[in-house]
Amino acid sequence: MSTETSVISVKETLQKVEASVLPAIKEHVESTGFSKKDGLDFLDVKNGLMISYLIDLVAYIRDVGSGKSESKSLERLNEMKVVLDKMRGMDKKLRYQIDKLLAANTTASEYATGNDEYASEDP
Repeated sequence: MSTETSVISVKETLQKVEASVLPAIKEHVESTGFSKKDGLDFLDVKNGLMISYLIDLVAYIRDVGSGKSESKSLERLNEMKVVLDKMRGMDKKLRYQIDKLLAANTTASEYATGNDEYASEDP
């Protein structure tokens, strides 16, 4: 596979991703349930940073594939990697609480839909 074919393939993939992801992000941000009045929450920041990292990674690959030697994407990738590494410690500390909330949510939704395995037992 030649470099030109790789660049064309990356551009096509980028267009597909933009066409599917950007409308979903816009719809989520514009929805009435989306409110930032209480501030940004850790998972929102982490997910936004991960999305930015992936976008800059694709831009860097595109620049390298097209032969550009200088790329600002690499500098941003390094900065985001440092931030993500520093967030890893906080993520480990919050892991138990997140798992507990997810388990409680799953249990509540199973009970509400009648799929709770204990709901069918007679007391």
